[in-house]
Amino acid sequence: MAFDGNKRAALFALAMQLLILGHRLDASQKDMRDVIWAVADGQMGEAELADWVDAHLLPAGD
Repeated sequence: MAFDGNKRAALFALAMQLLILGHRLDASQKDMRDVIWAVADGQMGEAELADWVDAHLLPAGD
């Protein structure tokens, strides 16, 4: 299972946007990879991704 550039770029963009907003993701690399793959494969939609992100948010300072 390759983690190609588009998926890495999407995850990086998500993480940077959250950081700009004062948050960070509290998830393992495997969990983040699995979520990005699920989105890319069409198994997870925008609403489900938003719910996942919301469930894994921490303030950036923690």
